[in-house]
Amino acid sequence: PSRVCDFELDLCEFQPNPAASWIRQQATNLPNFVNQDHTSSTSLGYFAMATQDTAKFVSRPYTNAGDECLKF
Repeated sequence: PSRVCDFELDLCEFQPNPAASWIRQQATNLPNFVNQDHTSSTSLGYFAMATQDTAKFVSRPYTNAGDECLKF
């Protein structure tokens, strides 16, 4: 499995908890909120957006492969 996710195709291996508490969104649908995503630097790129204040993203367990960085 890939350790990289840009949300362009899906939510990758992340599981929203509770269900439907995260969605893939495009900036074109949110003109007063976000004007572009960080991957494509356009309004056509996708990003993950929480739909609830208590939303969690659950990933599968990862083995420690050394220092890594998670960016949001």
